[in-house]
Amino acid sequence: MSALGPYIGKIASQIITEFKKGSIRTEFPAEYLEVTYEKIEADAKRGNKNAKTAKKLLTDSRFDKQSKT
Repeated sequence: MSALGPYIGKIASQIITEFKKGSIRTEFPAEYLEVTYEKIEADAKRGNKNAKTAKKLLTDSRFDKQSKT
């Protein structure tokens, strides 16, 4: 749960802007862009296919922004 701490209370578009590569917006289900992470997670648990896709894009580390130092 601690890894998802920064996502709590934020809508998907905020999470993408702050933590994820912008390119995921092309695959991200539009109906979940303005929805909180908690709602996406709940819908995914209920079996909603688009919510599962949204959750995967938000939680998969392959889509994290990379810091270049």
